[in-house]
Amino acid sequence: MRTLGLDLGSREARAVVGEQRRGRWALLESAVQPLPAEAAARAAALTAFVEQHARGARLVVGLPLGEANLRLVGFPATSDENLARLTQTEAESHFGAAPGTLDCGCAVVQPNPGGESTVAVAVCRRERLDVLLAPIHAPGAAPPVVSVDAVALANLYGPLVRAGGVAGAVLHGGPDSCLLVLLDAQGRLRQARILSAGDVLAAEVRRSLQAWAATHGEPMGRVLLSGASAGGDLADLGAPTETVDPWTIFGNGSPGAEHGAAFAVATGLMLQGGDALLPLNLRPAVRPAAEVRRRQTSAVGVGLAGLVLALALAGGWFAQSYRTRQAQAARLAADVARLERELGTTAGESPDYLAQLRTTADQARREAEWIDILRDLVTALPGGVALEEWSGDRERGMVLRGEARAGAAVPQLLADLNAQGRFAGARLDQYDARRVGDQTIFAFQITCPWPARAETGKKGKAAP
Repeated sequence: MRTLGLDLGSREARAVVGEQRRGRWALLESAVQPLPAEAAARAAALTAFVEQHARGARLVVGLPLGEANLRLVGFPATSDENLARLTQTEAESHFGAAPGTLDCGCAVVQPNPGGESTVAVAVCRRERLDVLLAPIHAPGAAPPVVSVDAVALANLYGPLVRAGGVAGAVLHGGPDSCLLVLLDAQGRLRQARILSAGDVLAAEVRRSLQAWAATHGEPMGRVLLSGASAGGDLADLGAPTETVDPWTIFGNGSPGAEHGAAFAVATGLMLQGGDALLPLNLRPAVRPAAEVRRRQTSAVGVGLAGLVLALALAGGWFAQSYRTRQAQAARLAADVARLERELGTTAGESPDYLAQLRTTADQARREAEWIDILRDLVTALPGGVALEEWSGDRERGMVLRGEARAGAAVPQLLADLNAQGRFAGARLDQYDARRVGDQTIFAFQITCPWPARAETGKKGKAAP
C-alpha cells in the first residue's frame, strides 16, 4: 500500500511517498511546501499539498518534538491493550491532566518479558492535535497515523546504527533548532532533545555525547547529520560526523532533486506504513475501551482516611470469605467422597443415573477449586490495593474491581496474576486516576479469562 510520510514543521511541510513491493520500499516522489504564518493561509496550503500528493495513500504525520512530549518509561511486560491503558493513565497522572484531554501513543523500545520493558511514550494535548490535523484529515477518510519526528529518525537510522555495532547519534538540523537523537549499539532509541541552533550547538552536542559516555561507559561511535541544514559547518562534536542520504539505504536512489537527508523525518514516517521498529501512534483508529468507559467521579472532601478504611474492610472481607470458603470446600469434599462411593457400588443402574452422578461429582470438584483461587489471590495482592468486588464463573473467568494508592501496584497485580498460571492472560479492562483529597487513587477492573476451552486449571485440576 502507498504511504505518505508528512513531516509537519513550523515553516514548511515535507512529504515522501513510497510503496512496499516484495518486502522492499520503492520511493515514488518527494515534495516540500512552504507554510504561511497566517493560520487560514497555512491550513489552505497544507490541505492542497496533502490532496496533491496523497491520492489514496495511507497518511503518516510527524509532529515536531516541540509540539509533543516524548519520554522513556519502564512498564512490566503486558499486552498491547494493557500497555495503551497504562500509558494513558500514567501520562494523565504525570502531567496532572484531566481524563480525555491528552492523546498518547506508545511503542516498546526494549522488551523484557521477565521484568520491566522500556517503552517510548509520546503525549500531545488533544485540543492542540485537533488543530494541527484539521487541514489534513478529510471527513470520512481514515484517521492519519500520528507520530513524532524523533521516533521517525529512530525508525530510519536505527537499523543503520545497529549494523555498525556501535552507539550513534542523529543530529537533525532545522531553521530554528536542531533535534538530537541518541541510539544505543542495537539501534534503540535512548534519548531525544531539542537544541538551539547557532554558535552553542556544537558545545551542546559535545556535552550530550560526553554524558552518554560517562553513563554507559562507551563513547558515541558517530554522529549522523540530517535535515535541511545537514552538512553545515559544525565544529568538532567529539565523534566522527557523516551525512547519510537515507534514500540510498533502500537501494533505489533519490526520487527528488533535493538531497535525501532533508527528507529524513518524512522518510522515517513513511516506514510506519510497514513494519517499523517503533510503530508509535498518538491517534489509533480504535481508542482504548477504558477511555470510553472512563469514570469522571468527583471525590472532593474525601480524605485518605476513607482509603485506609476501605483497605481495612477489604482485609476483613477476605478473611471472612476465606474461612467461609474453607468450610464450603470441606463440605464439598465430603460430598465428592460420598458420590464416588455411591458410584462405585451402584450396579445395574441406568446410564443416565450414572452420568448424573459423575456430573454432580465433577461440579463439586470445580466448586472446590474456588478456594484455591481465593487463597492465591490473597497471596498475590500487592500492598496498597483494595478490592471492591470479586466475581467469577466458568464462562468469563474472574473479574476484579478495586483501587490502588500507587500506579505501579496495578501492573504488579497483573504480573502476579499471570505468574499463577491459572489464566489465559489477565486483561486490564479499566484503569482510571482520580484525586481523593491530596492523594491520587487508581481505580481498576481486571478480567482473568480461563485458558482455551477452560478444561484444565492449575496443577492439572479442573477449572471452575
